[in-house]
Amino acid sequence: MDPLIPWLSLGLAVAALAGMGAMFWYMRRQQASQAREIEQTYFDLQQSQLSALQRDVKALLARLEKLEQVATTNHASSALTPTGAAVPGTTPYNQAIELARQGMPAAEVATRCGISRSEAELIVALYRRARS
Repeated sequence: MDPLIPWLSLGLAVAALAGMGAMFWYMRRQQASQAREIEQTYFDLQQSQLSALQRDVKALLARLEKLEQVATTNHASSALTPTGAAVPGTTPYNQAIELARQGMPAAEVATRCGISRSEAELIVALYRRARS
């Protein structure tokens, strides 16, 4: 038996292990890269949703400020009768503002005034903040 055969076998085994190790490292690196891409895509989606929500809130605030100006110029500070019925000629938003000032929850404001729940929540939040 040739004395080189065990050394060649050992060398081939080491080369095979090194090749497998390199392949394992390459696959792990690819997986990490794909995970980063997925995370970045998810982050970008959240960022765009947040921007859209900020634009919506800004538009609703501007709309609400206009309604407040109209309400103060029309002296419509009392949009409801003592029984809670709407006074003819008032807008649903004036009614919602008055109900919010009276401490009514947003869900009930939305139901009574016929506005969306999110609009009612915004009105209630703004008028509670304005008082404090």
